Amino acid sequence: MENKKGITIVALIITIIVIIILAAVTIYYGLNRNTDVAMETKTAYEVHEIIDAVVNRTLVHKINPDFYAYVGRLDYEPMEVGVGSTKQTYSGADGWYLLDNESDFDQLGLDNVNAAYLINYEQGNVVSISGVLYQDKVYYSLNDLKKDMGGGKDVLSDVEYDDAKKVNKPVLSDGMVPVKLSGSEWVVTSADDTDWYDYSQEQMAWANVMLKDDLAVEGFDNAAVRKASLSELVGKKVTTEGSAYVWIPRYTTSSVGTTGAKIIFSNLTNDTTSANGDTYTLPSSFQYGTGDNVLDLTGIWVSKYEASFNQ
Repeated sequence: MENKKGITIVALIITIIVIIILAAVTIYYGLNRNTDVAMETKTAYEVHEIIDAVVNRTLVHKINPDFYAYVGRLDYEPMEVGVGSTKQTYSGADGWYLLDNESDFDQLGLDNVNAAYLINYEQGNVVSISGVLYQDKVYYSLNDLKKDMGGGKDVLSDVEYDDAKKVNKPVLSDGMVPVKLSGSEWVVTSADDTDWYDYSQEQMAWANVMLKDDLAVEGFDNAAVRKASLSELVGKKVTTEGSAYVWIPRYTTSSVGTTGAKIIFSNLTNDTTSANGDTYTLPSSFQYGTGDNVLDLTGIWVSKYEASFNQ
């Protein structure tokens, strides 16, 4: 009888140990899976932010190249990036700028970016020197990674079409604060405010944003604005304006006639090329890059007036 009890106790102890081990393994893999998902979400966010920042800098550089110089340096030794068939040599002589310090990222309005990147502004390409792991695959081209995240589309910015207002919704990057006029004063608003913009011929109220470079609002000086979330700022009156931009949704335009040119806003990158006997063309501003690297933009931010960058 005592031997049987001993066997039962040993079996019980072994069972408890096995349960503890299984629970530990389950928790471990659960936590790691959650960590993987969190890291992949963070990766996706950073990839979009970096590429959008490059797009914005390229566009404002075309408007004022002296004031909005390309960020990064060209005076580095040519370097090989990638492995196997992805390996490629990059150099400043070929137009690839190296970004590898906090000051560079600050100028592009990017926070908490510690990696090093190569950027070709004219082509709109961004390359991670160390590579980015996403869903068990290492990417060096952030453009390729972004395409795979979005199902292979060549649209540079993640946007939605505003079916009610028949235009592409503005694409907000980090540091952009939506604002609208209330009487004669600017007030912070949110991206889902139905009064933020209205591109109809009757209203022609353009979507406006201000950057956090100099922006201050009621109860928030510039330092506080930089740290605040958008929800904390909504409804506050602007006391010091930041650099201001207006959203131009993608459109096609007819040739100039007796009553001027007509425009038709596009649905994402689906453009109208003819209507009512007129031929419509897409302004070159909504595409950039060359050859196989031409990417379509669903809209562009244009500076409203000379802006300052006090980083």
